[in-house]
Amino acid sequence: MGMRNRARLAVVVVALAGLAACGHRPAGNVGTWSPEPTVSRVAAPSPPPSGACLMTATAVPRPWPTAAGSPWSMLVYNTFPSSDELNDVVALADGTAWAVGGRFEVGPGPACGAAKTRRALVERWDGSRWQEMAAPDGADEFHAVAASSGDDVWAFGLCGTQPCDAHWDGRSWTIDAQGDQPVTDAVASGGGQVWAVQTKQARRWDGRRWQMTTPPFEVEAITAGHAPGEVWAVGAVHSGDTVSAAAARWNGASWTTTPLPVLPRVKADQQVVLHEVAAAGSTDIWARGLISWDCDEDCGGMPLLVMHWNGAEWSYALQHGMSPTRVSAIDVSRWTGLWQAGGGSMSLYLTDGRWVSAALPRDRQRDTFVKSLAMQPGAARMWVVGFVAPEADEAGEDPSSNSVIWTSLLK
Repeated sequence: MGMRNRARLAVVVVALAGLAACGHRPAGNVGTWSPEPTVSRVAAPSPPPSGACLMTATAVPRPWPTAAGSPWSMLVYNTFPSSDELNDVVALADGTAWAVGGRFEVGPGPACGAAKTRRALVERWDGSRWQEMAAPDGADEFHAVAASSGDDVWAFGLCGTQPCDAHWDGRSWTIDAQGDQPVTDAVASGGGQVWAVQTKQARRWDGRRWQMTTPPFEVEAITAGHAPGEVWAVGAVHSGDTVSAAAARWNGASWTTTPLPVLPRVKADQQVVLHEVAAAGSTDIWARGLISWDCDEDCGGMPLLVMHWNGAEWSYALQHGMSPTRVSAIDVSRWTGLWQAGGGSMSLYLTDGRWVSAALPRDRQRDTFVKSLAMQPGAARMWVVGFVAPEADEAGEDPSSNSVIWTSLLK
């Protein structure tokens, strides 16, 4: 599941109404979840002294507990002096996983006033622990990652101000510039194929070269289906002032739009966009979006949109009472159903047709920003990545954000 740049908000843990409209009742129960007992907690840093430069501050590690009743464990909490952010994660069937982002290094100097250097961050889970890998030279930050195996990994981001991609073949990185639009999402679709979305176009790697395709709308997200060559894309059709949600399927040769149900008109000038998509099977596709409108001060009441494809048609449900920017990623588990994770330290999952919440272990003195989640194919492990930062550091410029990786096992 690829990363999109989204607004970052503080956490509010809520329980939401069931998604009865979608008619999806996955197996599982909240009581069957528990933290992985064999994983030890990773030491986390204490906040630095007020006004001190983080390059010289001393952080005293201390154990980070799992919240009571939470199925999540924190495995990585990068420490000072560098400022790290993880933007995307992908999990492979062999039990390995890759996470990518960026590191903002602060040089020596008084009060953090020295020159700062940005470079890409790559971390790999080898089945027992996370290790940082050397990122390719010239890459400043990665926003999305896709992989079919440990020797076929693609990372997409920026080299300076130029969009670029990097390929890991198991021994070294190869890096190339790619157009003038940054990649917003990427996925490996099997058979050595990789897709990378750049809003108005979708590039497909066929194992030898990149090929351009033109989806029938502006694409926000993409995911691999379960049929050979199948890919699903979601986004919106822009026609004048009208913005309407859209979804399409790639059958291995061409794009076909799938009709969406007529949605209620909440506001006369509303815009509807689908931002996320995930697949549990060819007849079990989920999408998440937003109904929004122009507003000045009172922007409340914008409902989140959840849609489900059953192989024949789409159904939908609206989620009210939740900040539109709080959901930043979705994925699907065949054990419990749809997962949502968002701009704060929380995760929501659908179990027996109900929305419930499970808190992530977090530093209550700092804000937590979830950026991406990924389910290991054919297994019961889920990964979540993001970062923590001082309160109200929405610009991400304070040199004290620290990347975090959480995990959970279904029992």
